Amino acid sequence: MTRQVGRNESCWCGSGKKYKRCHWNRENQSPIPVWSAADAFKAAHSQCLCLAPQNLASACSGKIVKAHTVPRSGSLKRIAKDGHVYGWSFSDLNKRANHQGIPQPTRIGLNIASTFMGFCDAHDNAIFKPVENEKFVFSPEQCFLLGYRALAYEKYMKDAQANSINIIRDVDKGWSLNHQISHQNGVALYTHGVTAGQRDIDEDKSFYDNVLTSEDYSSMRSYIVKFEKTPTIMCSGRLAPIYDFTGALLQDGCDPNVKLRHLSLNSFASGDGGAVVFTWLEDSDNVCVPFARSLHATDHAILADTLTRLMFENLQNIYWSPTWWDNLPDESKAALIKRFADATDLTKPIDPQALAPDGRSYNDWGNAEIQALGFELQ
Repeated sequence: MTRQVGRNESCWCGSGKKYKRCHWNRENQSPIPVWSAADAFKAAHSQCLCLAPQNLASACSGKIVKAHTVPRSGSLKRIAKDGHVYGWSFSDLNKRANHQGIPQPTRIGLNIASTFMGFCDAHDNAIFKPVENEKFVFSPEQCFLLGYRALAYEKYMKDAQANSINIIRDVDKGWSLNHQISHQNGVALYTHGVTAGQRDIDEDKSFYDNVLTSEDYSSMRSYIVKFEKTPTIMCSGRLAPIYDFTGALLQDGCDPNVKLRHLSLNSFASGDGGAVVFTWLEDSDNVCVPFARSLHATDHAILADTLTRLMFENLQNIYWSPTWWDNLPDESKAALIKRFADATDLTKPIDPQALAPDGRSYNDWGNAEIQALGFELQ
């Protein structure tokens, strides 16, 4: 802030409010209690809506359900201990405050882990029946639905993040002016990222809705890794690969005018073992095919380690085995937490070598069988 702002002018923070109703005299205002901010943040992430395609809206029951993005009984239960798994809890602001803002693993109950209120019961049952109630045979339809569910979850979360911006903007009450300015610069950066993310995901959802309603999966691509053992990490999310596993640039993550290309990443139990499935549509081939080929070229003997780094580096909707985690060396735990913390810090540039081997052994999920759908690996 380089000049004095008039009381009736727009506030310097970018909220759109008049200065007198926003940051005027803010340093003398009572700080917002952590519990109050946590309650508001949780409410913003608990909206109820149905994200089914518009042309299916007439079949909406109106009864929104808490749906699992990772199957509860088939996958999460297999890695749980005493009915809980580890994951990230972003509403636990007290824990973050006690660790200098760094997210900490939290024990989460199976009834809560991986859930979101994004579909009515009728659409949740009808849309995802092939992956919930039928044997998973890695068909194009089933792999597409994994991607569709990950996309729906991300849209839900992006909209929740947008609804949280004013909450985050207001937590600087009682702070010095310099700290307010620093905080609001961070809020502006966060807002920019959320807005760009909403734009990209709304466009992607339109494409995915068309595939879903047409039942034409010819544009669907998948890279499938079937493991001999059950993965100790379960996830459902999306990522926009900026660099491949060798550090080669795939797309520009800094230009707000460029639409980022995304793929979904799901891991789950299957049979006596498990699988990790990447899914995208053909309009993202120029980024996602080289990314998949780069992964395919890595050492398959340590593929579980490679995927562990990738998941912690890129996903929030991720859950892992307490037994595995509690027996992991402290240095390895700290390395994975740092990966996630660095990735969520918008002020830190992306490391081109972030996905390269880090010399640590995290997981052993046994032998891997690889399959590609819709594209050639070579």
